[in-house]
Amino acid sequence: MRDEPGPATGQAPSDVQAPAVVKFALLAVLGVPLCWVMAFGVRALPGASNVL
Repeated sequence: MRDEPGPATGQAPSDVQAPAVVKFALLAVLGVPLCWVMAFGVRALPGASNVL
């Protein structure tokens, strides 16, 4: 089996020694707002409202 890179948010805490629930909470706190910011940026592109 090859070691393929996964999503950046999923690979980021791989070296952190913490319980899984702590890693999940950290990723949720960082990942969800990041998704909203990225969506806002995409929707701000000219013509995006026609596609979305």
